[in-house]
Amino acid sequence: MMIYQGDGFPQEYRGTPFLANIHGNRINNDYIQREGSGYEASHRPDFMFMNDRMSMGTSLHYGPDGGVYYTDWYDGDECHTHKPDRGTGRVYKITYKTTPLIAKDLRELDDAKLVELQKHSNEFYVRHARRILQERGPRPAVHQALAAMLKNEPNLVHRLRALWTLHATDGLSQDVLMEQLSAKEEEMRGWAIQLLCENKRPSEAALSKFAQMAAEDKSPLVRLYLASALQRIEPQQRWAIAEKLIAHGEDVEDQNLPLMYWYAVEPLVPLDTRRALAMAARSRVPVVREYVTRRIASRPTAQKLEEKK
Repeated sequence: MMIYQGDGFPQEYRGTPFLANIHGNRINNDYIQREGSGYEASHRPDFMFMNDRMSMGTSLHYGPDGGVYYTDWYDGDECHTHKPDRGTGRVYKITYKTTPLIAKDLRELDDAKLVELQKHSNEFYVRHARRILQERGPRPAVHQALAAMLKNEPNLVHRLRALWTLHATDGLSQDVLMEQLSAKEEEMRGWAIQLLCENKRPSEAALSKFAQMAAEDKSPLVRLYLASALQRIEPQQRWAIAEKLIAHGEDVEDQNLPLMYWYAVEPLVPLDTRRALAMAARSRVPVVREYVTRRIASRPTAQKLEEKK
C-alpha cells in the first residue's frame, strides 16, 4: 500500500491510500478519516484496471517528480507458486503531471537547502533530505535552523518534520520535548511522548507529566501514544500512568485502545498481583478486567499468589 504524498497527482488523491490488488488485477484507492485513536477507511472508485489476469501488482512508490512507480509480478499464479516466471515482471510509471527535479543527487545540496526541503510538498524530498542530514551527523547550524522552524512555522506538518529531523540528527533536547507535551495540537503532543521514550528512559518529570496527561488529555490519539510508550517504560514505573488510562470508559469501543492498555498492563500482573487485581477492579475498560483476571488465574501467577498467602 502507498499513501500518496507526492505533488504530481490531483489534490483529491493527496493523503489517500493506493493498494496493488493482486486478486483483482487493479489498483484500489481508498479514503481515510480519523475515527477514535486511529482511522477508518472507505472505498473510492478503483484507480486503474489492468484488464489482464496475469497482472499481479506488488508495490507502489511515488517519486521525485510526483509520478508513481508500479511493480507488476505478472504471473499466472496468484501466490505460493514454486516456479514463478522470472522473465515477465514489469515496472510501470503512472503520471498526471511532472514537476522539475530539484537535483539529480540530493547529496550535492548544502545543509541549508536540505533543511528547507523539510517544507517541500513532495514527501520524497522531505524524507531523503532528512536521511542525508542524519548521515552527515549533528551540526549546530542545522539544529538552529530546525529549532527556528519548530518554533515559528505556522504549518503543523512542517513543525512535525522539524521535530523529526532534530531527533534524527541528535539535536532534540528533553526540555524542548517537555514543552511540546503542552502543545495545542494532539499530533505534536503524541510525538513528544514517543520521542521522549525513543532511545532513552524518560525522566521523572516526563513520567509525572505522562500521568497527568493520561488522566486529563481529551485526545484518544494522545492516549494511544501513552499506551504505546508504556511498553518502553520499566514495568515498575507504569502503574500511575496505566491506572489513569484504564479509567477512560469512553475508550471501550475504540479499535485500538483497550488492547493497547492491556499490553501495557500485562507485565504488571506477575510483578504485583494484588495491586494489579485492585487496579483491574477499578478499570472502566472491560477487556483489561477480563484479561488481568485470566492472567492471574494462569498457573504460574496463581501459584505465586497462593505462596504469598
